[in-house]
Amino acid sequence: MQQMQLNLDAPKASELFQYDSQNYALYSRIASGGITNAEIVKELGIFSYTRRISDLREKLHPLLYDVKAERIQKSLYRYTLVKIQIHQAAA
Repeated sequence: MQQMQLNLDAPKASELFQYDSQNYALYSRIASGGITNAEIVKELGIFSYTRRISDLREKLHPLLYDVKAERIQKSLYRYTLVKIQIHQAAA
């Protein structure tokens, strides 16, 4: 079982999305430790989750965050929130 991690520096769902939207519900779960594609469909009832994840990424990239997809099994993926690391080239 994976341990849940809460990213306290990440933007709050209410700062990015309308409260009763699918994007709000999905981002809330991802930001609170992650969610699998199976859970997105079963628990959140979001069938077009790849579109929703694209929406999240579009809002998050300017804030230097991304949604990471990690393959767990053949067609099972876990989505988590990650901070984008900016590497500066040596002068």
